[in-house]
Amino acid sequence: MSGTEALRLNPAEKPRVFAHGWPEPVVITGFGGAADGPLEASDEALKAFSQQQLDGIKMPPNSGQALGARALVAALQRTLDHPAMGGLPAPEERAMVIGTRLASINETIHFMEQIDTHSATLVNPALFPFTVMNAAAGLAAIQHQCRGANVTFNNGAVSALVALSYAADLVLAGQAEVVFAGGFESLSPRACAALGRNRPAVTVATTFAVTTLKNADRSGALPCARFAGYSCGDLPQLSLQDTRTAVVESAQEAASAKHPEADLEETIGPTPTAARHEEILVDLVEAITACAADTNTNSGSNTLRTVYSGSERVPSGAALVFTGVDDSV
Repeated sequence: MSGTEALRLNPAEKPRVFAHGWPEPVVITGFGGAADGPLEASDEALKAFSQQQLDGIKMPPNSGQALGARALVAALQRTLDHPAMGGLPAPEERAMVIGTRLASINETIHFMEQIDTHSATLVNPALFPFTVMNAAAGLAAIQHQCRGANVTFNNGAVSALVALSYAADLVLAGQAEVVFAGGFESLSPRACAALGRNRPAVTVATTFAVTTLKNADRSGALPCARFAGYSCGDLPQLSLQDTRTAVVESAQEAASAKHPEADLEETIGPTPTAARHEEILVDLVEAITACAADTNTNSGSNTLRTVYSGSERVPSGAALVFTGVDDSV
């Protein structure tokens, strides 16, 4: 991976685990979220979201129920409005990297239902683009003038963490000055029924402005958190809980190599048996707000906060470690 240092790749004791830390400071400045439906989160995390979050969001005419795209557009707007953002680079230097587990399943179900109701020749053609998983990121980029790289990951439960890690690599490689990274999930009642989901319908999106510390200083941005370590693993010979432990420990080891004085905080994230498609995005907001609080108070800015995500059935997962930002970085 460009701009990274590999610390562990397929070690004999933990096969198929990859971990690395970043050799130069990569930070998050502004961030924001949007949601429609109930979320489980701390009060601090919910500050990234607002009531009636999707009202008034500009969308293409006749785009129907493209809730995921609508939420992503709103989340990016709130990220751009965040007081820590600083000045924006040229549109060509703004990239987007988005992760989504369920992608456009809601929009696909809606489109197929319209075919059943009206026949394929009479369906509103404006609905079809949103059945493609990268349509939401493309629309958000168009709406907010992000003309750099635009990538959508569909890597299951770890998609949002992969997106943030890749965004860090992009800015270190000089491929963009700022990358708006995060994810979205859209679970309408139709999608919930199709997935056998017992939880309420919800749509949620979050985006984070990822950049280097040098770029942040130049633009006048205020870093809220620093990337410290990342790990992902696929360990079919282990149990779900053992896989989680191996992946988290590898990420924390990568982070500790760059922050040997840091203290570890309890891992944020679901247990491997929990089917929480949307809450990894809220977990990320919780971690970043906690790091921002550490940075603002200058107390505990070396605390490492780990966010974990993994499948409820497959022994694989990823973990991303953040720390506050102090004057020494």
